Amino acid sequence: MLREIAQNLMSSALALRASGDLPQSSSLMARIVVLQPDFSDAYANLGGILIERALLRESFWFLEHAVRLDRLSADAWNNLARQSESIGMLTQSQLQTTASIVVAPAFVEGWYNLSTLLMGMGELGESLRGFERVKRIQPGHAKSMWNGGLVRLSLGEFQRGWADYQWRFDVKPQDRTIDTDNTFDATRDVTARVLVCGEQGVGDEVMFGSMLGEFRGWCGKLLVQMDKRLIPLFRRSLPQDVEFYERGSVVSEGLYDSHIPIGSLGLHLRPSRESFEGHRGAYLKADPERVRALRESFGLVEGERLIGVSWRSSNPETGAGRSLPLWELAQVLGGEGRRLVNLQYGSVQEEIAEAQVRCGICVEQVPGLDCQNDLDGLAALIMACDEVVSIGNATAHLAGALGQKTTVLLPYSPSWRWMAKGEESPWYQSVRLRRSGSRDFTELLTNLREHF
Repeated sequence: MLREIAQNLMSSALALRASGDLPQSSSLMARIVVLQPDFSDAYANLGGILIERALLRESFWFLEHAVRLDRLSADAWNNLARQSESIGMLTQSQLQTTASIVVAPAFVEGWYNLSTLLMGMGELGESLRGFERVKRIQPGHAKSMWNGGLVRLSLGEFQRGWADYQWRFDVKPQDRTIDTDNTFDATRDVTARVLVCGEQGVGDEVMFGSMLGEFRGWCGKLLVQMDKRLIPLFRRSLPQDVEFYERGSVVSEGLYDSHIPIGSLGLHLRPSRESFEGHRGAYLKADPERVRALRESFGLVEGERLIGVSWRSSNPETGAGRSLPLWELAQVLGGEGRRLVNLQYGSVQEEIAEAQVRCGICVEQVPGLDCQNDLDGLAALIMACDEVVSIGNATAHLAGALGQKTTVLLPYSPSWRWMAKGEESPWYQSVRLRRSGSRDFTELLTNLREHF
């Protein structure tokens, strides 16, 4: 009788969880574990809900208890693995996720989570095999299709990678800006008016924007919708007949015959590594007058080099893992004959002050230049420098697009945009990639010191 009541309450709690009412769901799930103390699924689900509420410490006991009650519960092992991953215990998480698929070999969620975990650990081959396993169990599993595409792009398998990358809108339908059927068809639209729609972040639009000039020859008229901060740069750099619209504005359907997301251009234009040649950077042009004025404003003397620096990403999901303290970077780059200038967007005053106190290095700022909102001005400052050192963020993409000599500092497992290995970027000829061989930037910064 009690188990039947508990099962009914479980159904209600899971419905609340699915609707997004996590506090009510966890409260109801807690009543279940009091009512039925040996109900493993209740402990596993309560632990999972607490993880979703970012109550990581509170979740741990319930998840461990669920496994103790039922060591054959795939959900219990999988939820415990998620908790371990959230606190950085990656090896433990891998073992626990593996346990979930040992007890349930067709457990899709376990295979998917193991694959994403391996992807984050840089084990791309094993990760890809896991995503393929998910697709065999559940064909059309959108997240596995999309993430498998990211892995393939990281490995340079561009043709298959771009095809699977198209699943991103099935995973995040809210990112689709136009939901009509008149998508671009390369066999039909060579004389048509085509709208290219911006998507994702500024760095993505800069990177994918490398294909816009080439794509102009694939259609009768090109319309581009992108972040308004980038429009001055691209307007200066692309043919004069290209029309621009701010991202977020409504472009009348009467102005175009078909449309394509900017991230889907690669499906048509970058099927192989060889297809990047001749299109690798210096496709954006900074304002030459602003470049000259900025360069002169520093009053550099003979033998001095001006190095632009950017050290942080604001991405809520991946930013922390690819950022580093400014003072650590300044300590390596600063020195006689080298002046550092800020290219970092956002609030930086405290970090610049900390660098001055901790290592005596002054990171200069250009008065009145807003590196976040005046991207045309940021581009001019980048070109006023002798070189740029940045983590893998929008500043790095912009520097590469301008053709500026740039060193990009990458974490152990970088975004697919920077590829899985190698010092060269297929997107930017002027960029050199320096990869961390460990979970932090210590070794990488040591090696960078020898370079400078």
